[in-house]
Amino acid sequence: MSVSLIANPQVDRLREFEPERFGGLTTEGFERARDYLCALPEYAPTPLLRLDAAAKQGLIAGLWYKDEGLRFNLGSFKALAALYGLRSALSLERLRSPLPKLQGENLHQESIRRMSSVPMTVCCASDGNYGYALSWAARRFGCEAVVFVPDACSEARQSSIGEEGARVIRIPGTYEDAHKEAIRCSLENHWVLVSDTAFDGYEHIPRQIMEA
Repeated sequence: MSVSLIANPQVDRLREFEPERFGGLTTEGFERARDYLCALPEYAPTPLLRLDAAAKQGLIAGLWYKDEGLRFNLGSFKALAALYGLRSALSLERLRSPLPKLQGENLHQESIRRMSSVPMTVCCASDGNYGYALSWAARRFGCEAVVFVPDACSEARQSSIGEEGARVIRIPGTYEDAHKEAIRCSLENHWVLVSDTAFDGYEHIPRQIMEA
């Protein structure tokens, strides 16, 4: 399975003003994510479904729907991103060096063995999907998880996150309020922030999540 990267022509213009923030994604980064995730024992490509009737109605040549509902039986399209983002964050926190290059099932199992040696708490803010996926990923790596959700998060989504073992904290206000509280608590409690939202000084993990 090859990887192709199509650059946004606007990036070059933005890079002139903020070069440190627009380093861009790389083909090599996507390939590393692909190699790791495709080696998971339970990994399988998700089906790509043809929607011929919808394409005809929209007067376009073709339309396909990528069904992520079957991914790891989670029903969440963010499962791969959360798993890879968490693995990257724990690699930075615990190993301070890249994981050895392993092949096949050993790649994931060795990640878990080495990273689960010291208990750790991870946290994030979420409207539902990402927090659910991160809670699932944290359980696989033997971590505690805390997920901050805003008022807009439904009770059903909050319950699904809790069912994966995370502690869910509802924050009055918007996602941004929940995100700020996740940052504050991660600093105060020495938790590992695994956010899919970048901010100044915190770009590496969101970039890893995008690569997945």
